[in-house]
Amino acid sequence: MSTSERHQKEVLELFLRVEHVTEVKEINHLWNGFAG
Repeated sequence: MSTSERHQKEVLELFLRVEHVTEVKEINHLWNGFAG
């Protein structure tokens, strides 16, 4: 595996992690609005 390939993989994993956190925050926001 080349350095650029490894870098792309790290960036992709970081992006997916950020996407997941954003989703969780939105779900919490919707849930709090529904519960409140």
